[in-house]
Amino acid sequence: MPFQMLCLTILYCWYATAHPGSDALDAYRRQHPWDRAKTHVSADDILIAFRRQRIKDNSAGHATPTRFPHKPATSDLAAA
Repeated sequence: MPFQMLCLTILYCWYATAHPGSDALDAYRRQHPWDRAKTHVSADDILIAFRRQRIKDNSAGHATPTRFPHKPATSDLAAA
């Protein structure tokens, strides 16, 4: 339980610095106009935003275009 609280605290601090204002809540209300009862961003919303940010900022650790620099010898052959 204490570790979960620490993780949530760090996550809330990240969200407060990375997403100032109520942009996420406004976007949610535009996408779901029937749900006017939602007044705060939930922990799930914060976790989803964190995961999306991590995926967006993630890149390969190596350059893949040079992995196979030459075409295979069989790619230029015509079918018999």
